[in-house]
Amino acid sequence: MSNGDFKYYDKIKVGAKFRYFYSEEEYDAYLDNQKKDTSPFKAVSNFLEKFGKKTINDIKSNVNNGKSFIDKILDKIKKTPEKAEALIKLSAEEIENLYVSKANAKHKFQYKYKEKLPNGKFRYFYSEKEHKTYLNKLQYQKDSPSFMNKVKRTLDLTDRDSPILTEEEDTKEINEKYNENIDYQNNCILSTAAYELRRRGYDVEAKPDQTNGVGLSSNHIKEWYENANPVSLNGYNPLNIFDKNRFDKPADLARVTKSILKDNPPGSRGNISVGWKGLESGHSLIYEVDDSNNVIIRDAQVAATSKQSTPQLPELLTLVDNMAYTRTDNLKLKPGILEAVNDN
Repeated sequence: MSNGDFKYYDKIKVGAKFRYFYSEEEYDAYLDNQKKDTSPFKAVSNFLEKFGKKTINDIKSNVNNGKSFIDKILDKIKKTPEKAEALIKLSAEEIENLYVSKANAKHKFQYKYKEKLPNGKFRYFYSEKEHKTYLNKLQYQKDSPSFMNKVKRTLDLTDRDSPILTEEEDTKEINEKYNENIDYQNNCILSTAAYELRRRGYDVEAKPDQTNGVGLSSNHIKEWYENANPVSLNGYNPLNIFDKNRFDKPADLARVTKSILKDNPPGSRGNISVGWKGLESGHSLIYEVDDSNNVIIRDAQVAATSKQSTPQLPELLTLVDNMAYTRTDNLKLKPGILEAVNDN
């Protein structure tokens, strides 16, 4: 046999081509080599044969350990389905804060206060403000009039993980439909009432306006609180926001805050009623005095906050004809206040 000008002993087709052999020895050696399995699969097989038993045993052990761990978690979830459901709804940050809080309590890190709950467990507090807010709401619930018993509450006194909402968090829950309906843009005094109730631990929101845009006057304050005592800043009729008298110095912020601080100690709060210049309309706001004797103004209708060091309040005063404030945090509730709010 020949391949071009050269004679070959034999040939074998490999793929689409032929391989030529020019001696019997070369041909036989190739065939012998093909009988040996040198493929990667054979190498893997040899490795597994040598080490496979140990590897498989290790895998089985890890699987069993993992299954045992998962079974324990599932068992806990089955025993506490309510807590499991609550955990599912938490964000990653909330879960982290929850477990950091529990770890601190478990290891008795530097918590500042602890309170024994009705179920015998302890609740730990890591800031004075949180502890004070808890005690205030606890007292409000103890003194709650019977007609408020049917109202949903934000604080569960038997659950040490029940959230203690900040002022800003409460404000955001009051009038979330502000941008959806005009009736939620004319309910400012209802929003102020809802804020007072939320700071007492009631889970409520403001009702929409039901006066066809006229709005409620500040006279309703006396229908919601016992012994409400509005104070005018300039001797005007404190409940007549349409009084056409004006401030001597409408932009004098120091004068307004000085008047509020005169009879409102730290921790107090209440309603501010203002009448707009040149308009037969007004607005209802919230004032609070913090522990540092700063007057903080909140607009619960739009979830806005302004401290006396910021420009919003002075700008507001330039638009006002008259102003009166009524402290409410220390007043007993009347059943009429339920007409201002819905359960949240």
